[in-house]
Amino acid sequence: MTKYEKRIKALLNGSGLIEAELLHIEPIIKNALAYISPALNGEAVLTVGSSLTEVVSSVCGVIAIGPFGCMPNRLSESILSEAMNSEAKLATDPRNKRLQAILKNIDDLPFLSIESDGSPFPQLIHAKLETFLLRAQRLHERMRAAEHQAVLPRQNQNFFKTGQVA
Repeated sequence: MTKYEKRIKALLNGSGLIEAELLHIEPIIKNALAYISPALNGEAVLTVGSSLTEVVSSVCGVIAIGPFGCMPNRLSESILSEAMNSEAKLATDPRNKRLQAILKNIDDLPFLSIESDGSPFPQLIHAKLETFLLRAQRLHERMRAAEHQAVLPRQNQNFFKTGQVA
């Protein structure tokens, strides 16, 4: 990570908007290989790979915002419109029981692609954003519930050892 990247991430980390962490590009590209070749120049492979890598694992939805007419953005949009589903996500980590529990009875994952020319968004985009947020909130609640269930067994183990919940 460059000096400037570290500074910016540290500032944003304090806001709670992001977690300052090193990105590992190899798994991101690996998760995109089923959909796009890394030999293709542009950021589309990173957009596809990072979306599939991060959704459900650390984020509850993906919004891809790109400039109007941007070919890499349109390419990643076309791929992710089909690939943002539980089957594709589970393929990135097939043995992960937490993922399996969260994604049970879920088909499509929250994804929204927006092209912008700098103008205010029309009502249609606002409606799509609201729908996206509702879906992301539902997934977030499932993620939190799975996190809570993972903590409970450990607390119960402590209770049986000490007679108190840790």
